[in-house]
Amino acid sequence: EAQDRLGYIALARGRFDEAEEQFRAAAGLAPDDHSALLELALHLVEARKIDRARTVLEELAVAFPTRPEVALRR
Repeated sequence: EAQDRLGYIALARGRFDEAEEQFRAAAGLAPDDHSALLELALHLVEARKIDRARTVLEELAVAFPTRPEVALRR
């Protein structure tokens, strides 16, 4: 959860590379939890970083193919 918070702080500061690093670290600590990477993808879309968001969403679709939240975002 601390990694998630660091990711949100980085996003608020416009530091998308740092946010991605923190959210990926959070995902590594909780590999069954898709929320950190999904949040990252949504924020990347808001920041108009569509290619990076698409990459994250594709990773999520592979890792969590049955999660409706992931499928709806694609």
